[in-house]
Amino acid sequence: MLPCIHLMGALVMPSDHYAAMRDELEGFRAACGLPEIHATEVVTPGTRSKWRQVERHVREEAFALACGIAARPGNQIAYVHVSKSQYADMRCDSRGKRFPQRHKSGVKLVFTPLLVEHLEPMGPAVLVMDRDKPGSAPTLTPMPRAGHLVGGGAVRADSAAVAGLQVADAALYSIGRYIRRRDGIVADMTDVFDRIAMEMLVAMGGRIHSLLGNGGKDVARPS
Repeated sequence: MLPCIHLMGALVMPSDHYAAMRDELEGFRAACGLPEIHATEVVTPGTRSKWRQVERHVREEAFALACGIAARPGNQIAYVHVSKSQYADMRCDSRGKRFPQRHKSGVKLVFTPLLVEHLEPMGPAVLVMDRDKPGSAPTLTPMPRAGHLVGGGAVRADSAAVAGLQVADAALYSIGRYIRRRDGIVADMTDVFDRIAMEMLVAMGGRIHSLLGNGGKDVARPS
């Protein structure tokens, strides 16, 4: 699997699970005085990250909690991942007319309508997406063929204010970590964060779905 990928996905959770999940995650953060759980910063905090000052064992516990919540019965993950070379081929086949030049923007363009379609049998559903830039309040973005979504589109909000987005971030980070580090993981060259991610993927079992079809399903099902 090529390491130069971009992955987008969603954690799909029954509505009656949400309040307890939110209270558990926010309670843990408050008790430990932790900032937003953003998986990349939890695992590899940069010099300006607030997680830089958090002890490693607390970072491991925070990541394990978020991943454990994501893997609970009833939840599922729907995702799309496309390597840079695959995306270049897609643009070439469409002669650049369908897909934007930026890899990340193109994957988002593919992912969003597929997710809306995936949620249709589960409707009515609330779709909450992380906004690109911080804002003062959530906003609603209408979408085509989204009558089964509450409000007819996606609610865009800051992940720092939405526990579900933080759990989803940890879940999708785990998939991306496995894809990028699979050879080392198979060779048992792992650290604690690798093992936490693997435990989540194993616990999810057949509840991780590539929205592109069978071609992506095995990526997130380590043996």
